[in-house]
Amino acid sequence: MGEWLPHLWRNDEGGLEAVATDFIVIKFTRMFGGVDLFSIPELLHIKALLKEADQGLLFSKKTRKSVHEDLLKLAEAESSEKLILLLSVLQKLVVSKEYQTLSGPNFSLPKEVAGENRLHKVINHISANFARDIKLNDIAEIAAMTPPAFCRFFKTRTNKTFSLFLNEVRISKACQLLINGEAAINQICYDVGFSSLTNFNRTFKSFKGISPSSYRDSYSNFRQHNFKEVS
Repeated sequence: MGEWLPHLWRNDEGGLEAVATDFIVIKFTRMFGGVDLFSIPELLHIKALLKEADQGLLFSKKTRKSVHEDLLKLAEAESSEKLILLLSVLQKLVVSKEYQTLSGPNFSLPKEVAGENRLHKVINHISANFARDIKLNDIAEIAAMTPPAFCRFFKTRTNKTFSLFLNEVRISKACQLLINGEAAINQICYDVGFSSLTNFNRTFKSFKGISPSSYRDSYSNFRQHNFKEVS
């Protein structure tokens, strides 16, 4: 999925309601250390693929199976291994050629969305400071707006309230910590910006449908089988 491409993930209809779905989202920038990585000659074929991804790409089951193990490893990788695995996945996608475009040929991003620097600043600030107490007045000041105007602006651009978006970011980070580490749940609660364990547990369950401890246990069971062949 290219940047700013509207999308929605859904399970296949008719599935068992009790079956949870796990997914991995990888976000990356083209710039690494001030250099456009995909502009170097050896990676121009990947740059071309990323351009096509502006329309959204759906790869074949065969291709998805070929990158499955790398994606699982990437979710837990550290340091340079992340970049190596990312390039491995992109290379396999380039070689595949077995994909279809998701959006129509006439689709284009609205200019007001593609150039939304103000929203970029807000989201970047939230991503960098979610563990802190981010007050509405402070985030409105970053957007150079009054709090009421900012609330309307943010809801219009994201279809979410500021508080809901902030909690989504915090719960997403909590999920990463629950999956990849052994930190106690009460420590994770404060590490992602919640001021009380009760509030953290309640908010987590409202997003994920289960408690943090159950989420960690379910993912541990999933990881025991994550190297089996993908059906």
